[in-house]
Amino acid sequence: MGDSTKVILASASPRRRQLLGAAGISFEVIESFVPERHLAGEPARDYALRMARDKASAVSSRFPEAIVIGADTIVMCEGQILEKPANPDDARRMLGMLSGRTHTVVTAFALARGGRILESSAVASQVTFRKLAGAEIDDYIATEEPFDKAGAYGIQGVGGGFISRVEGPRDNVMGLPTERLVAALARWGVKPALEGVAGMSIGNEIERRLETVRVRIAAAARCAGCDPASIRLVLASKTQPAEAIRAAYRAGARDFGENYVQEAIAKRAELEDLSEIRWHLIGHLQTNKAKIAARVFALIHSVDSVRLAEALGRAQPSPRVRALIEVNLGAEPSKTGVAPDAVAALLDAARGKIEIEGLMTIPPPAASAETARPYFAQLREMRDRLAVQSGLALSELSMGMTDDFEIAIEEGATIVRIGRAVFGERTA
Repeated sequence: MGDSTKVILASASPRRRQLLGAAGISFEVIESFVPERHLAGEPARDYALRMARDKASAVSSRFPEAIVIGADTIVMCEGQILEKPANPDDARRMLGMLSGRTHTVVTAFALARGGRILESSAVASQVTFRKLAGAEIDDYIATEEPFDKAGAYGIQGVGGGFISRVEGPRDNVMGLPTERLVAALARWGVKPALEGVAGMSIGNEIERRLETVRVRIAAAARCAGCDPASIRLVLASKTQPAEAIRAAYRAGARDFGENYVQEAIAKRAELEDLSEIRWHLIGHLQTNKAKIAARVFALIHSVDSVRLAEALGRAQPSPRVRALIEVNLGAEPSKTGVAPDAVAALLDAARGKIEIEGLMTIPPPAASAETARPYFAQLREMRDRLAVQSGLALSELSMGMTDDFEIAIEEGATIVRIGRAVFGERTA
């Protein structure tokens, strides 16, 4: 099967379309119109799988040469399956049941061709709601957002503010376990249209991916009880060509992070017509490049020594260079950053030389995003403690990347550095 294989998404869900497009899959949308009916005694997982298979089969029988994706999402709480609410009272009942409890969201997908199911899978995530006041529920129902959503809420909308914790894939709660679905499609010869930026329609693909990331940031921010506008998205553009950065800029991105001073200088020159672009240094900075860095970057995320802070201060005494202290919380020899017990001394030494606006960290690599949570919490607690001790605001926490940025936001991140989720895998 070649790259010309037609893919059809048998769902009108805007979020499924967004997630699939952001994964780099080219597809058409043809709704299945299969009625959703729960069978008495049917487990949530079986129900989701049956509906996904039925939807895929219904469309596949009409388009036998295509690979058709069917999907269905089920919300289950206290042993009850919560479908789309029929009316305001039904929505109020569901939200009252979810209030202060942990519930399960199961999303299943199925692939079909020629009317035959090729494979299917179901993924579960655990979602915890904070305690909701009755007036809060009524106000939410008045927005009419609950009425087309299983369980009467959507993580990507206002309802995302009700969530205090998610365990498991967050995109699964949005309606599609993207990673598992893309892997399944690859087994049947369908691969993402973009790996890095080669061979893709740069503008359309990056715009779609960027919008999906923004939706996920907003949902995570609401879960954390903060304004989505307070989270700054820095696109990690290391090795990305100028045309990819330009496409992201056209789609509204303004902050771009580079790892190397020389690469940033070259891109800055090539993109000098982008008047509102802001360059961030998110990689290690050598002291001998401090003078150039002070001129090029709006924010340096990686100050890790008194010597570097002094060099930046000499390079630009006024206005002071804006910077973050990089903290190596995992004590990893392969990473730069100051040890946690040396941060206070560095902060004190850097005062008056550069403008320290907060802290940055990169947790040790892990198989699960949840593993990063303690590191993010530790950085937030360190910032809070240092702010009291120093009298500095230290308002910025730069933490979280493609695989864990939602966890980082829940733990207080104000800046997230995201590359792959927007640009795809690096080609170099």
